[in-house]
Formats: sequence, C-alpha cells, structure tokens
Amino acid sequence: MNQTDSGEDMETMRAEAAAWVVRLRADDAGEDDWLALESWLAGSPERQAAFDHAEQVWAAFDEPGLADAAAGQWDRDPVVVGLAARRRPSPVRAWAPIGAIAAGIAAVVVVGALLLRPAPTPAQLIATGVGETRLVRLADGSDIRLGSNTRLTTQVGVGVRQVALEGGEAEFEVAKDRAHPFVISVGDQRVTVVGTHFDILRDQGRVTVTVAGGVVEVRGASPSAGAAVFRLTPGDQLSHDEGAATSVVSRVAVDDVFAWTKGYLVFRDEALSAVADDLNRHFPVPIRVQGTARRLRFSGVLMLDREDAVVDRLQHFLPVTVVHAQNAVVLQPR
Repeated sequence: MNQTDSGEDMETMRAEAAAWVVRLRADDAGEDDWLALESWLAGSPERQAAFDHAEQVWAAFDEPGLADAAAGQWDRDPVVVGLAARRRPSPVRAWAPIGAIAAGIAAVVVVGALLLRPAPTPAQLIATGVGETRLVRLADGSDIRLGSNTRLTTQVGVGVRQVALEGGEAEFEVAKDRAHPFVISVGDQRVTVVGTHFDILRDQGRVTVTVAGGVVEVRGASPSAGAAVFRLTPGDQLSHDEGAATSVVSRVAVDDVFAWTKGYLVFRDEALSAVADDLNRHFPVPIRVQGTARRLRFSGVLMLDREDAVVDRLQHFLPVTVVHAQNAVVLQPR
C-alpha cells in the first residue's frame, strides 16, 4: 500500500483531490464548497500537493504550454486513470465517479490538444500615466479599471485568462467562467478567481488584495507542498511584502479601498507620511513630509482633483505649511 507520511492512502487522496477540482468547477459551487475544501486541506501538505497537481492537470486543457508538462506527468505518475476502481471510501465518495470520469476524459483531451491546439492568444500591454485612469473590457467580458501609473499585461482568449500586474493598482470585475479560472500574477503572488470583484495594489514592494465580492484565492507564484493558501471573501484584505514567507489577512471597509475608482481617497487615522505616499501615486510632483510633521495623524476624505488643491486642504486640516521646492511639494511643521 502506498501511504503518505500522515498514513493516508496515496491513491485515495489523489482521487479525492481530483474530485475537489471537479466540484469547484461545477456551476452550483459556492463559498461553502471553498470552505469545505479549506477544511480538507488543513494541516496536510500531501493533500495540498495532490490538489495542486489536480489543478495543474485541469489547467493543462486550456493553457498553452501546460499540456505538454501534464502529459509528461501522466507517463510516470498514474494519477488520472482508473481512479474509481482503486480508491477507498472517503468523505467525498459522491464525487469520486465524477472525478474519475473527468480524469479519464482528460487523458484524451490532452492528446487532442497537442495536435489541435489553437494559436496562442497574443499578450496585450495596457498602461496608464500618472494621474490617469482607464477602464478596459477584455475578450471574456471581464472589466479592469487601471488606476494611476499602472502597467499590466493581459492574455485573454480561447481557454486562457491570464493577467500580469507589473505595478500600480487595478480594480477587477471578472466575468464568471468556472471552467477557465482567471489568474493574475503580481510580484511573487498568484491570484486565482472564477468570477468576482476585487482590487489589487502593488506598490513599494508590497502586494495588497481586497475583495468586494466572491471568493479570491491567493498563494505564492511557485507553490510548494505546505505553502500557505489564502481564500478571501468579501471584506477581506491580504497584505504581502514581496519575498516574505507569509501574508497578513485583515477585515477592512471595502468602500474606502475602492474610493479611488470614484475620484477620492479615504484615510482613517493615517500617519501624514503614509498619506503622502498614497497621494504620490496619483500626482506628478512628489509630496515630501519633513520633521515632526511625519508623525501627524490624518482622518478624512481627499478629492483627487488638482495637486495644489489637495495639499492646500492638508494645510487647513493639519498644523503644516506647504513649501514649493524644486521638483517637490514639502509639508513642514507649522
């Protein structure tokens, strides 16, 4: 019997992992299914590895380049053939026949894909300048609103939904398509969704993901067995410092995070230095905070109209003086 370090039967576990992938791609899958999966994965690196492998096999049908790798794995690792016959009873017994059937069909589909694969969908670069926003509709019906000074690459077409966010901030409203997950690469993280509404910010080595609707999965771009996987629901915000081993998830006021899409920013007891950092993503002339003014706290709403008007408002709200230096606006303690 081929068992894992935790004592589970390897074939049974692989079959269950395949069944979970099929279950989450079903039309009626919802948040309860994701939570149930989280419970199944908890505390078992072997289960996580099996689930990752099953996801890769599924993705191989649709993502150019992955089919070859998946086909090679089948040659030396019989994960997808005859699962129903070999598996033992498990908590997901009702899904096992579906997983086995899907896996059996998969072998045929991948062979066909190698011969009849369509030409790769060309990548498209989309960017905005400082102070500019832009709304883009993709071929699958998804919408991306790019914030100021944002740069991303999209590859969306037949069977492919991939985006790479190089820097800046973007609001995503992803069209629902359970058979083809929408995958976003951002820094050293990978964000996967089926159809949902969320925001991603990449700035100064930090990645922030905030969810307004649906379920969003975030994990390392190169996941290993036992690596942390976060499944975020509405109101969750994940913060990750690039290169760090883990991330932090907290609850936030979603409307505050998405305020930039309506032309303003909301601050709640933020250090003035942090306020300046946020404003600098939206204006061409850098705002600098000097001396003890860096320790001042600010709560309020700032309209993103003219830069001189914004700093003038700060001067009225806080004990600071605005000094226009060469190539910078300086906020000094009054």
